[in-house]
Amino acid sequence: MKFALLVHQPLDRGSGVGGTTLLLADVLREHGHTVETHGLELSAPLEGLIAQLLFPWRVRAWIRDIAVNGAYQVIETSSGDLWSTSRRQLRRTSALVVVRSHGLEHLAVRARREGARKGEIRLRWRYHLYHGGWRLWEVRRSFTKADVVIVPNVTESEFLVRKWRITPSKILISPPPAGASFAVNCERQGTGTRVLVAGGNQWRKGSTEHLGIVREILARRDDVTVTWMGLENPNALGIELPESSANRLSTYDPQTGESMASLFDRHDILLMKTRFEGLPLLLQEAMSRGLVVVSSDIPGPRDLVIESTGFLSAVGDETLTLEQIEHALEPETQGRMSRAAVVHARSFRPDVIVGDYLAFLLAREMKS
Repeated sequence: MKFALLVHQPLDRGSGVGGTTLLLADVLREHGHTVETHGLELSAPLEGLIAQLLFPWRVRAWIRDIAVNGAYQVIETSSGDLWSTSRRQLRRTSALVVVRSHGLEHLAVRARREGARKGEIRLRWRYHLYHGGWRLWEVRRSFTKADVVIVPNVTESEFLVRKWRITPSKILISPPPAGASFAVNCERQGTGTRVLVAGGNQWRKGSTEHLGIVREILARRDDVTVTWMGLENPNALGIELPESSANRLSTYDPQTGESMASLFDRHDILLMKTRFEGLPLLLQEAMSRGLVVVSSDIPGPRDLVIESTGFLSAVGDETLTLEQIEHALEPETQGRMSRAAVVHARSFRPDVIVGDYLAFLLAREMKS
């Protein structure tokens, strides 16, 4: 089949959505398919937010001028990209039209508004005009036009069925394929007390909760070391630690050239108390390399981390999270969960993910 993958982000292997789109293209080509990818270059020479606002109109023009008369069998777009394209135009392509969620905006807006209500963050007035307003209409309009909808977790699927009456048979719950850091066959040796924290100084990534947990676990355990990934400078969060703790806290600098695989392999536990996610590839990759995950009990992590492979706790529950880290530091518990995580992660191998995707598309195409 011939695929066109369109996403309103730069196509950069080092970025989130753009990088996963390129990985999907790679695996599809390995399966013998022809794939074109289009990112924000469709909006050139404009950049940034203006380019993203213009992107749906450029997608509409691309479909009108290029994707006609059976040129493609599958056109996949990201959420919100099809709102300005009419159903008549989509029918002219004769392609199967797919819309993929990389984390549903409606759930993210709900989480941000709850944070603002609690006084944890402040939302500017213009947030409610676009990201918390018009953008949500664009996303809904795009999803309701699709032949196939791909979402990364069960909660998003239930939302689409309940709120927008999208037919369940159109929905595939599937993450994008993981990258080079994913280990197909991991043989981890031994256990340890090295904790990797994932997330920078953003509210969304759980920065304030991470701060309290890191300070406390370093004070409790003098054998624990912590690497904070995504945080260039610990002082940015106002971390004040005694010297005995401070020398056991470091940050990960991607400029050193160390691969994510190497970073995972020199740690034993991954702490990621994020506030909202689609389905974080970082967790897939960490589990595939045998790390015990301690994360938030929210959609995404909840779909990945089962009881035998890691721990989940409510956002903001530092007490329970610290208890879970203490359990994960126990050699017997860590070894058992590490082995279980490696086995469980095999169900998220890139070839399995894409194989299920292709089978679902074929089934939909036959029905149509």
